[in-house]
Amino acid sequence: MLLQSPRHRFNAVLVEIRAATPPAGGFELDLYTAMTNKASPRTDTTYAFDLFSDDEHRPVLDAFLLSGATFDTITAVLGIPVSVLTIYEYLFFDVSSFRNRLEKISYASTYVGSTFAKELLKTGIMVGVDYLIWTYGGKEDVDTRLVVRHTMVDAYYRGMAHKGNSLTSGVSKESQKWWGTAIKNAEILEKMDPRTTKQAFEELRIALETTDETTPVEQSPVSLEDILH
Repeated sequence: MLLQSPRHRFNAVLVEIRAATPPAGGFELDLYTAMTNKASPRTDTTYAFDLFSDDEHRPVLDAFLLSGATFDTITAVLGIPVSVLTIYEYLFFDVSSFRNRLEKISYASTYVGSTFAKELLKTGIMVGVDYLIWTYGGKEDVDTRLVVRHTMVDAYYRGMAHKGNSLTSGVSKESQKWWGTAIKNAEILEKMDPRTTKQAFEELRIALETTDETTPVEQSPVSLEDILH
């Protein structure tokens, strides 16, 4: 269970607005001013608040931050300045509130928002930042070897689901299919990215050539005649 919400600073500002007691300063005061004064100037804080206030934008930013994406990555994909992201994380999504990955997964599962928002956060934390980057057009090229390798690993572990079930159970039969996929992908990967003995031999040959400690006959401390006799 979370000790505090990642939105704890925003919630504190809401309390101060209801009590009409402005914060001492910092981003909190900027947010207080933006939320209570319609004529407040446009700043990075108001930009961050605009993102938070949008039901479509908020879960996207939350998903990126929850999955561990860096500010530079988010800027490259979404075009939001780092200065704005810094304020957004500080006021609206304090990642340091999560003590471990389990709390992040639980938060994603109970996220307040649309079904799409919940799935976005859950997939982001379970699959990783690359999924979010791909979803929002930040990465189109995928290494074929990476696809085969990930599919192989996923199929292998899905095949492990048979443990604890009888050999004739539906789960065990399904596991055999997954393992068939894993083996097939392993064979494909070996052809695409071979880890052959030829390569190992070549590396060994180079290593031996650079560390050859044999002594030529001309430099032998014992004469050739003595060796022959």
